[in-house]
Amino acid sequence: MYPEGLMALALAGVCLCCMFLLAYNRRLKRAVRSHSTELATANERLMENLRSLEEIQANLQESQRKLRTLYDHATDMIVVIQEGRVVFANPRVSQVTGYSFGELASMSFEEIVHPEDRARVKDYYSRRIKGLDAPDTYAYRYLRKDGAVRWAELTATVISWEGRPAVLDCIADITERKAMEDELVRARAEAERANRAKSEFLANMSHEIRTPVSGIIGAVEVLLETRGEDETREDLGLIRDSARSLMTVINDILDFSRIEADQLDMTSEDFDLRETLTSVVKTLRRRAARKGLKLEVVVPSGCPLRFNGPVERVKQVLRNLVANALKFTRRGEIRMGVEVLRETESCAELDFSVKDTGIGIPGERIPEIFESFKQLDGSYSKKHEGTGLGLAISKKLAERMGGRLEVESEEGEGSTFSFRVELAKAEHGEASSGLPAGAPDGSADVTGRGILLAEDDLLNRKSMTHVLTQWGCRVVAAESGPEVLKVLGGGEAFDLVLMDIQMPGMDGMEVVRRIREGGVPGCDQQIPVIALTAYAMKGDRERFLEAGMNDYVSKPVDRERLRKAMEQCLETGGSREASGESPSVVSSRGPSFMEDLRKLTDRYRGSESLLARMFDYFAAEVPKKMEELEVLLPGEDAGPIAKTAHSLLNLAAGIHLHSLVHHARSMETAARSGDFRQARDSLHAYKGEMEEVLEWVAGYLDKRWKRLPAALRNTERDFF
Repeated sequence: MYPEGLMALALAGVCLCCMFLLAYNRRLKRAVRSHSTELATANERLMENLRSLEEIQANLQESQRKLRTLYDHATDMIVVIQEGRVVFANPRVSQVTGYSFGELASMSFEEIVHPEDRARVKDYYSRRIKGLDAPDTYAYRYLRKDGAVRWAELTATVISWEGRPAVLDCIADITERKAMEDELVRARAEAERANRAKSEFLANMSHEIRTPVSGIIGAVEVLLETRGEDETREDLGLIRDSARSLMTVINDILDFSRIEADQLDMTSEDFDLRETLTSVVKTLRRRAARKGLKLEVVVPSGCPLRFNGPVERVKQVLRNLVANALKFTRRGEIRMGVEVLRETESCAELDFSVKDTGIGIPGERIPEIFESFKQLDGSYSKKHEGTGLGLAISKKLAERMGGRLEVESEEGEGSTFSFRVELAKAEHGEASSGLPAGAPDGSADVTGRGILLAEDDLLNRKSMTHVLTQWGCRVVAAESGPEVLKVLGGGEAFDLVLMDIQMPGMDGMEVVRRIREGGVPGCDQQIPVIALTAYAMKGDRERFLEAGMNDYVSKPVDRERLRKAMEQCLETGGSREASGESPSVVSSRGPSFMEDLRKLTDRYRGSESLLARMFDYFAAEVPKKMEELEVLLPGEDAGPIAKTAHSLLNLAAGIHLHSLVHHARSMETAARSGDFRQARDSLHAYKGEMEEVLEWVAGYLDKRWKRLPAALRNTERDFF
């Protein structure tokens, strides 16, 4: 029907279409295969993501479970405070306070804080939210729902809570810990009271024993001067020597107690080395002569002679060593010498030696001789007297001075004791007059002077009257405080008063107070007064000077010391500044502490090791004493406060910080008079200046330690 060409054309078109369809089909299949692969890959990735999400969700749930466990079982209270209200609290808060979370959320946080602590806690919260300085951790009291008062310790951190600032508080109940701390404070106060009772007992024991012994020694010396019979003089000499031996035992026991209680006076002063050694030998030469022993002192030529240090303690150590040598040497000699081991411009390390030809010490028993109350022969049949304290005290004294005490000995051949100590050189090298710098030379004569002797003990009164009369004094004696006031107000003129402290009716300190306040009509308020007493504990001298006395001489009375004190007071008209008052009781503030420190470092140039040890001890002890005062002041107990203030005074005086001495003295005086507000103000002033001092000292020590090898660094830091 159709032409043949048209059919061919149509057939060709159909073939082309089929071919196109076949090509498109193949292309479509390739595309489907490609997309299927991609889809399978995407599906696999999706499944991996789903598995990861499931794992993350499981971990999140585990973390939430752990957090919930911690939140539910935390022993501390966890609180979030926002705008002064509790927006989150763990169950522990309800368990401890008794409030439900709903009750807490309806209250401001400060409502459960103790009324006396609210202002402080609110201020800390406000400052912390504002980014101002506030303590991270502090203690306060809070109120339980049942009204009970508890103690808490809070640690605060600023966080973001629902997009706004808040404070996260971790709060621990410390009521039991606080009770333990309070109990420790009470126990410490009780221990201090017991220690004060012990000190008072020692002071009273010292007074009660020294007074009659002083009377015995004085009476015997009077009799020795007036009796010429040889037999009687020999007996009197035995009595005197026995009384002095008893006094030595008393002094040993008291010194040991002072050392144990850390109450030993270590006041430094300028002294002449040769005079010091000579005075030690002088007091013991008679004992050596009685035993037929040669006792000599050797000071090498070229040895520096002027030093500054605790000269009385140096003499005590040397006296003990020589006395010990005398005790154990039957024949031969005892030689005391000194050698310079090391010397700089400002100090020298000295080696004092005491060598004897005595019985010696067995090598295995040498360590025992420095033990307290220990004697190599402690049997009832022992040949040598003594308490066994002399060497123990000497060793402790040597260590307190930064030195050491050693011994070399061979049984039957004698012993050599070596006392090594580093001493600062005195600022002035001229020979010593035996008086404080700036003091008169004691040229005032006591002859013809009117002396009022206030002494309640009959024996002491008689012996002192005899001595004063021998010196050419006009003496009037009074037995009690009221009698002293009566005599002074009776119209008779006196040049000086020798004042016992413990007297019936009124003690010597009260008598002096009334004199200085003008409460004795007709009596010069500035009349010189010398305390003449058996009180010889640490701090007694300062206490008497603070009460208004001009000088202090302890019993048994050393006549030379008494006469020098009298001449000095009479020469100066009673000026306390020239009466030998030690640097530790200077009443003026003096230069600034920086000037004091500069002078101190200049003085110890070349001896920085010794100065660093002094500073290290100072920096360790001062904060303890200031902390003690912070605890004691609220209780307003005058005795412990004054005692601790006096310790701060001694620490400041030890490195010549005059302004700090002034603050500490003001503190001590205020406490003794019951003015605790003034005591607090003085402590505040002391602390303010001390912070700068301690900062300076810390810098000095830090530089010092860094320059030292580690081994030496540890040695020096362990020194005290």
